[in-house]
Amino acid sequence: MVVSVTMIIILVSPVPTTRAVTEIVLDEDDVSLTPTVFGNRTAVDGETIMGFTVTDDGNMYTVSYNRFFRLIHGPTQVSLIAWGRDGDVRWSHITTHFDRIYCDVTSDQSSIYVVGTWNNDILVEKFSFEGDLIWNSTIDLGQTERGYEICLMGDGTIIVGGSWWPSTQHYPPINREYILLTLNQTGHTKGTYRFQEYPSPRCDSDHLFITTGEYLQRWDSNGPSVHSFDFYDGRLGCVSDNVVYTISSRHFIERYERCSLGHSIECSTEVEVTTWSSDAVEELRSTNLTLCDTVQHPFNYSGIDTAVDHEGAVRILIQVNEMESWYLIGLNQNAELISFIKLLDGEWFNALIEIDDSGNAYIAATSYTQSFVSMTHELTVMKFDAEQILSTPTTTTTSTTATTTGTTGFTELTYSQMIAVAFIAVVIIDLFLIVLLKQRWSNRA
Repeated sequence: MVVSVTMIIILVSPVPTTRAVTEIVLDEDDVSLTPTVFGNRTAVDGETIMGFTVTDDGNMYTVSYNRFFRLIHGPTQVSLIAWGRDGDVRWSHITTHFDRIYCDVTSDQSSIYVVGTWNNDILVEKFSFEGDLIWNSTIDLGQTERGYEICLMGDGTIIVGGSWWPSTQHYPPINREYILLTLNQTGHTKGTYRFQEYPSPRCDSDHLFITTGEYLQRWDSNGPSVHSFDFYDGRLGCVSDNVVYTISSRHFIERYERCSLGHSIECSTEVEVTTWSSDAVEELRSTNLTLCDTVQHPFNYSGIDTAVDHEGAVRILIQVNEMESWYLIGLNQNAELISFIKLLDGEWFNALIEIDDSGNAYIAATSYTQSFVSMTHELTVMKFDAEQILSTPTTTTTSTTATTTGTTGFTELTYSQMIAVAFIAVVIIDLFLIVLLKQRWSNRA
């Protein structure tokens, strides 16, 4: 009996996943980098960059809208801006509308794709690199709909993440559900999928990965899930050729809805970064990332965005509130720290990051500069060369705290621990048998 119990423990225990704690000590004397490319444009009050993409030739594209549009109750400005490799504005589409917003933008080898909302329907638009509108598609599902994120699969399938709810009379929405749409290259809907949690989409050349507060799934272009893994708190992710990264801040963050009401981002002190194999969606490594001072007092962070570099490492752009700065942190596929560096000073809101095939980092952000008489708003793009962001960490400590399984919630045991568990089991069973035998002899007597 004892042997069988021990064998069950061994057989159900999958390959262990290392979980670590990575502490990064920040110093007030850290110096921020100077970008090699810088471009900016004056923005109207409340206008905020919400989406960002970079093409292979180094041109950048941003979409923005006034994040207070629900409070203004009138027409607000909506922008799609093309920035050149030198940071200058090449062209822009700027409109004003009561219920038109752009939330995200992406690109392929020949076109720009934008997602947002038009008259309470999901709006998807396709532009040429020269700024010509190729087509636009409004998707009316019979309710109030919003489009939040967009990505492209290798076969050209357009993926849109959004939400819908029955009535325009209530905000925040009542009875809201989340949706994922697949569209073909002409903007026609191929499939609509419903979710209880928002399915944040990320695409690689062959598959779609979605993260919700409940699971990570891999899909093919036909829609049904290929693999699924249950986990919690994962909201933000990015994909390379052979690994998926999920980022958890341990609280719900839905950037688009929060920003559109003018709310500030909730603060947190810890980020859990987990790597998964993209072929089987198996958990590989995980680390709890903490930013702190020299006496290990944790800092709060709010803004966060991620991208994968040319070597498959994740780069996390994170706003550290107490330092009033943004840092760029690099982790490899083993969730080990490979770099961190102070990137931005000043008051930046909703900074976004993209990495090109050479490892150069591109940042788009909105700045707010307060003077005695006024506040200045600017939309800004920047480029940092790969050599600048590969700073080797020197003041960090990394320690493994536990080893847990990749497919269950059980704690993986070392050999000595299993021996101890087996011994305790033997003792417990022996005591149980002794009590049982004494009871039987007592009854017979």
